[in-house]
Amino acid sequence: MTELVRKGALAADRMSRNPDVAVACDDLAGVAEIVRERLRQVEQLGYSAEHDDRHDRGELVMAADSTLHASFADVAEGVAGYPECEEFYRQAGALLAAEMDRLIRMLTPEAGS
Repeated sequence: MTELVRKGALAADRMSRNPDVAVACDDLAGVAEIVRERLRQVEQLGYSAEHDDRHDRGELVMAADSTLHASFADVAEGVAGYPECEEFYRQAGALLAAEMDRLIRMLTPEAGS
């Protein structure tokens, strides 16, 4: 697990376990959800930096876009609202975070080592 993911997971865990921090960081609750999802992707699905680096033609962004479009279609049709689409939003955010990390590694080689 990368140091960045580890730090993000610790921050998300602190936010969720400490009511004072959670209240102070209430505006970052979505960020914490994205961090938890990204950590799940890395730990349970094996979506490591090496895995993500193989997707260098915009696949991660396209996957996030497809995920969001699926949730928007459900909302537009009145089939679902936010609670039902929360997982889509979390997944799309984590995919975008993975793409940002990939670009940072690509543009700053020292970040990838």
